[in-house]
Amino acid sequence: MRLFVIFSLITFLVSCSSASFKVSTNANEAILSSISRSAASNHVLDLSYQDLHQYNFVALGMIESIGCTSDYNNFLPSDSQMRQKLAIETAQNGGNAMVFSHCRSATGYNDCKKAKVCKAESFRVEL
Repeated sequence: MRLFVIFSLITFLVSCSSASFKVSTNANEAILSSISRSAASNHVLDLSYQDLHQYNFVALGMIESIGCTSDYNNFLPSDSQMRQKLAIETAQNGGNAMVFSHCRSATGYNDCKKAKVCKAESFRVEL
């Protein structure tokens, strides 16, 4: 539903491209950033080490994503959401594949009452 609203907004803005007005808000930047992150994560393969060896690849290193809440009553991101964050980070570092390692509960992260740390190794593979 959220993506539908975002794409509807973009379609509307594109259809009004001949109009001369400028919209400059943090909300627009957040929407475009969200679309770009989503697109980036959709182009990252989530592989096992066994699957990875079917490709020619270059290891880019370990990546880490932290989910945090400052309230004990709030939920942490799901493992699936954390994997998506890892995929985004992989794409931002020039990779197009990752091998998920693990998620674990964590303490001692800034003002986090609850935290989850997930790790993966990022790669650039030849497709």
